[in-house]
Amino acid sequence: MGQIATLEPILSPMLWTSIATGHTADRHGILGFTEPTPDHSGIRPVSSTSRTCKALWNILTQSGLHSNVIGWYASHPAEPINGIYVSNQFELVTTKAGVPWPIPAGSVHPPEYADRLAEFRVHPSEIDAAAVLPFIPDAAKLLNRPDARIGVLRRLLAQVASIHAITTWLMENTTWDLTAVYYEGIDRFGHEFMPFHPPKMEQVSEEEFQAYQHVMTGIYRFHDMMLERLLQLAWA
Repeated sequence: MGQIATLEPILSPMLWTSIATGHTADRHGILGFTEPTPDHSGIRPVSSTSRTCKALWNILTQSGLHSNVIGWYASHPAEPINGIYVSNQFELVTTKAGVPWPIPAGSVHPPEYADRLAEFRVHPSEIDAAAVLPFIPDAAKLLNRPDARIGVLRRLLAQVASIHAITTWLMENTTWDLTAVYYEGIDRFGHEFMPFHPPKMEQVSEEEFQAYQHVMTGIYRFHDMMLERLLQLAWA
């Protein structure tokens, strides 16, 4: 069996739009993480309105079928599909703990679901020590380090937990023929913590290796647990 090859360049919005459409970037129009604003005065995150061909959920809508779309790359603003569509800006944390966390305009379709789904968003401040320990067993020793990556881990865990909570609620409580969800965790955790995964690399200090060597194994286990729940709901 050969290795699975990806498309080039390896840019997540481009790749995940290819998965959703069956077309390469020259056909679907999503070329990277950012794009010029309509008035060309600046740049913005790449938008769903820049996609130039149908995604699977658009085709299903035309066929009278229902879809749930959650957190897909290049999915903002939410598209008016037959089903529930939650853009990839909905779960992004924009406030500190204790400050009202606004719902981004245009991030949910139908909009009447926005307030209900916002209840499932997890703020990084809600990720306590018990949630961190499976990934960083010595977390208590690292809290006072200025370069500690625990804050990054908490933020990424919160984002993944938000996506999973929204997805499982929709799978349990709505009618759907397709649920398409993007979990960004493994990708983002890999960028932050894969350098510390065994075997130890020369440029990694012994202190950092001991602190963060378990993170990637833990995050794959966490995603396996979430996948188990998705499969249970898919076959319920």
